[in-house]
Amino acid sequence: MLINSVKIGDRLEICSINKTENDKKYKSQVEDIIDKDKLLIHMPISYGQIIKLQEGTAYSVLVFTGAGIVTFDTKVMEHKVEDGFNLSVLMLTSSGERVQRREFFRFVCLIPTKFSVQEKNDSVDNKVRTFEGIIKDIGGGGLKFVSNEPLAENDKIKVAIILNTEVIIADGKILQKQFFPKSNYKFQYRVEFIGIQKTEQDVIVQYIFEQQRKILQKTKI
Repeated sequence: MLINSVKIGDRLEICSINKTENDKKYKSQVEDIIDKDKLLIHMPISYGQIIKLQEGTAYSVLVFTGAGIVTFDTKVMEHKVEDGFNLSVLMLTSSGERVQRREFFRFVCLIPTKFSVQEKNDSVDNKVRTFEGIIKDIGGGGLKFVSNEPLAENDKIKVAIILNTEVIIADGKILQKQFFPKSNYKFQYRVEFIGIQKTEQDVIVQYIFEQQRKILQKTKI
């Protein structure tokens, strides 16, 4: 089981396995590893309130380990208080699955968004030019987008990436430019993120994982 990758202190995120658009996600942390199939975690806190997950209910858990992101299916077994901390015992009901991250996996999508690029000129103040485009695929290490804005390879841009309720403002560099004169969007660009934070990569990977899971659930119906 991939529980061997999990360490005390690892961050995790919990959501219902039977997920709907309105279901909430809760952040927590591993307090202890009880057995090969049990984790002791801190009860999630939302807006200052302790969230007591329903006992016997199935949840999906993403664990952000030092070796990458791992997902498990779990059930809440019990709640307890130790040394003043509110804790929950999770039983792992699956052996675990690694979630691919960074540039090694791209998710095909259509996400309208806004970009900006700094124009270089002879004056002291450089102008910032903003434009719109559509993200066609995205991964933790970069993205591909289309737009009618003429840019050049190696141009530096900023992009606002809206993933559900999360907004990431990322710096990027144009690696490749393609021209499609007969298309609604004349230019397609491949972008590499520059200096992206690990937490921002985790948000992107988590979004990709959730979208994949929704697609798989639909194909099983």
